Formats: sequence, structure tokens, C-alpha cells
Amino acid sequence: MNKILTAIFAFGLLAACSKAPEGFVGKEYKLTNAPDKAEITIAFDKNEPRFYGQSAVNRYFGSYKLENGKLTLGPIGSTMMAGPQDMMKAESSYLQFLPEVVSYKLEAGKLTLTSSKGGELVFEELGPISEDAAE
Repeated sequence: MNKILTAIFAFGLLAACSKAPEGFVGKEYKLTNAPDKAEITIAFDKNEPRFYGQSAVNRYFGSYKLENGKLTLGPIGSTMMAGPQDMMKAESSYLQFLPEVVSYKLEAGKLTLTSSKGGELVFEELGPISEDAAE
């Protein structure tokens, strides 16, 4: 009987581990050094490889690929509202950076995205995203 219970427990533990998402998946982050105090966030859907967030004025979204520790952010779509010039400039810079992302680092609640040109954006974890927050 003990062997059966041990096998069931081991199988359950293995199944739970195999479904464990990447560390940043299912969470939302806020850019720590956004220009002009722009509200810039990024979240990673836990059910499918999608990301989305607020890019100063507009909402944005896209898909991502995680392979061998490398992160690639796919084509990006966004709403098209206008806003103050400083916010539009911050948004434009941010949205141009995302397709250049090649890697990430997750450390102590901070997510750092690194571009192919060596630039970095540092985000602070806001917490898990709710199911209805996904777009």
C-alpha cells in the first residue's frame, strides 16, 4: 500500500512540476524607470504565449516565444489613441524596444529585458494577473 501511495504522490508531484510556468508567466510588471513617469506595464498570460500591457497611453499586445532561455517578443499590436507628446514619445520608444528583446533575467521580483543592442528595461513585479485581465 505504501508503494502505491508513494507512486501516486510522485506522479502528482511530477505532473505539478511539469505544468509549472516560467517564473514571469502569469504575472504583471511595471517599468521602474519609465520616462516622464509614464505608466508602462507588461503581463505574460499563463495559458498561452501572449503578453500585453499599458504603454503610457495605449494598450498593447503580442505573442512571445521562450526557447533555450531566450525570450522573443512577436509582432505587437496596440490601440491607437493620442495623448500628451511626452507620453507618446515614451510609448514609441518602449514599443520600438520590445521587438529587439533577446533575453531576460528574473531576480528578486525584478524582470530585466535585454535587447539585441544591449539595452535593458527593468520591471518590478506587481503580482499575479487575474484570468479576466487577459485581453
